[in-house]
Amino acid sequence: PTANLNTGNASIVVNAGSYTDAAGNVGAQGNSPSIAIDTLGMSVSSVSFQSDMADRNAEGTRIGAYVTFLEVPVIVTTGGFPTIDLLIGSTVVKATYDPTWQQNSMMMLFRYTILAGQTDTNGYGIVANTLTLNGGTIKDASGNNASLSHLERLTGGNIVDTTAPTLIITSNKTSLKSGETATHFGRYVEQLVNGFKSIGQNGHLHADGQPTTGQFVYCFECRRHSGLCLQCQLGCQFSACHSH
Repeated sequence: PTANLNTGNASIVVNAGSYTDAAGNVGAQGNSPSIAIDTLGMSVSSVSFQSDMADRNAEGTRIGAYVTFLEVPVIVTTGGFPTIDLLIGSTVVKATYDPTWQQNSMMMLFRYTILAGQTDTNGYGIVANTLTLNGGTIKDASGNNASLSHLERLTGGNIVDTTAPTLIITSNKTSLKSGETATHFGRYVEQLVNGFKSIGQNGHLHADGQPTTGQFVYCFECRRHSGLCLQCQLGCQFSACHSH
């Protein structure tokens, strides 16, 4: 059959009178059953992002890619697992096919686990034409090899951040007498999931559970009472707080 033919039918015809038996009898026309033909391998229709997290990934969490085909892929991994390349910052990593994910028969899911030190502040990407078999096979139902070509997706992936946030706390006083007040400034320079409500005498911070974004400064007002009692609370009513 002709190569790259998506659909078609064929049959074999033996014309009447083209054959005889030993006695000289002329044979009638013979027709074979119709044979369906599919010589066109399926192709990738799209690639898209996948992640265990909503919009940011830390060390130990997973990012990945969905690869969608125009037909249902038949995947065999006895010889190896297919991979696709992801771009984290300037580093190319390989996401591996996950055969346990079977939510859509037209799609394959590839996963990668974030390692310490990996960072991408713009969001990870999918590198074009990097779908690789690695000894496995991807075919259509007729047994034709799939085309592995696909486009890139270099924007839209989750941000990758494995760096712990930094909080610096300063005070306008180093010691307090009974009834005196000190103002503490807490500064962090990246987005945090939780803000801070108070700071105790031993320096421990207590999260208030409220989401915060951007670059913020928190101010803590602390007043010493009798003995060793030091009461602190969040307070940004001072103009100096807003300038830090």
